[in-house]
Amino acid sequence: MVSANVNAASTLYSESFNSGNAGDWTHANVKFRDGANNIRIKYPLYKNFSTGRVGSHPMMVGQIPIAENAIDATFKYRIKLEDNYDTNMGGKFFGVGPEEPVTGCKDITTYGWSARIGIRDKHPQLYIYRQGKPDGQCGEIIKAEQVTLEKNRWYDLAIYVKVNSSSSTSDAEARLFVDGVEVAKKTGFKFFGGSNSNVPPQAKIQKIIRTSFLGSMPSIANGEVKTGEVSALYDNFLVVRGKKP
Repeated sequence: MVSANVNAASTLYSESFNSGNAGDWTHANVKFRDGANNIRIKYPLYKNFSTGRVGSHPMMVGQIPIAENAIDATFKYRIKLEDNYDTNMGGKFFGVGPEEPVTGCKDITTYGWSARIGIRDKHPQLYIYRQGKPDGQCGEIIKAEQVTLEKNRWYDLAIYVKVNSSSSTSDAEARLFVDGVEVAKKTGFKFFGGSNSNVPPQAKIQKIIRTSFLGSMPSIANGEVKTGEVSALYDNFLVVRGKKP
């Protein structure tokens, strides 16, 4: 269902799970909650005994196309960290990107970028890959120090993204909202490069990045042992044109 303050014509993607299944979010670790009409995502936790590192592997790796390309858009959804969720661990939720998003600590490309919502030390954060990112390093974190994500309550998360207007103009934006209040931002940079005087199609917002994890374990190898699992509930995924948190 599209919220009352959002024009249906501006909606690029909507999933409120009212059809009785998980839709685009179907995955082995996703359970549609009949009656509640939302989904639970389970994050199996593993420990690497040689490094002591504990975390989940990326869940639901992939993207969901939105209806039309956009230069600026807001991606919003609801989240509830369940009682077993370890909020002391860093992790990533969902975000948006272009035709070929850059994630996973990969080197930036001319038209590749990404903007996601994450958590670290209980605080929500913006997590972006942009032009100027050092090769071989991961994304840039802009933490919302003034907000703490508690367990067992619903939050409305939203990320507003505006792609830079040309390859020579540093006017891109990424803004994070929690319950409608802006809590973190990054402005005055470039998501894409090259030599374009406008925004090329491949650099526009095209995809929901449907990848989430807790603690970031890249693969099940090197003596890792499953130690348990945590979970979070999600609902009301919506992408709309413009800044509408």
